[in-house]
Amino acid sequence: SVIRESTGLMQLPQGTRVIEPSAGRAALIKPLLALRPDLRIDACEIDPDNQAELERLNITVVAEDFLSLPDDPIYDAAILNPPFSIPGDKLAWCTHIEKVRRVIKPDAIVVAILPEAVSWKSGRRIEAIREYFTQSGCIMANPEGSFVESGTATKTVTCYIGATATAAIAERARPLKPTSDTVYWREATGPDECALRSLGLAMPEHAPCLPLLVGAPGLDPLPVVGRLD
Repeated sequence: SVIRESTGLMQLPQGTRVIEPSAGRAALIKPLLALRPDLRIDACEIDPDNQAELERLNITVVAEDFLSLPDDPIYDAAILNPPFSIPGDKLAWCTHIEKVRRVIKPDAIVVAILPEAVSWKSGRRIEAIREYFTQSGCIMANPEGSFVESGTATKTVTCYIGATATAAIAERARPLKPTSDTVYWREATGPDECALRSLGLAMPEHAPCLPLLVGAPGLDPLPVVGRLD
């Protein structure tokens, strides 16, 4: 669904170059190919069996290790669900996002599935990535267990850069009643409320909280403040 909801990916010109840095068995690539078979998708993957599956789909495996690619901004889009941690790199997902930024064009589309910690955890690298997505795009919380089949039970968010998902966010966003385990809430100001109402998103009656993240037109960048059904 994160691929279908990325309006930016759907609007890319024919032949656009897309990179998937840790393709696995093409869990993100397959839905994109189903909708946009005209895109040129490159992938990185170390496992030989997974490489064979990618080649069966006519996906070009450009490297086993994404981090070994030259820092050449040739890609118009990136889709990724990177490893969250690996031996020797507890913040492997940060390392992958930092590398992605060096191989994509300035106006590229990015759709990245990342650990929930990107939306709140402190630390120079994490805060820089959070700022990158909230300044130029948005972060939306995923339903719990969304990516168990992809190998992670960790709570995740989908991070968008570029002309992505604005309509889907407005359509799917639902206000939540704050509870002790609802961490993504923030007091709303008058302008925030007006911006939400302009999108047809009513403020919850029980508390002055925003039901939606960032990235929608008219909203200043904010931390994650809502979840999706």
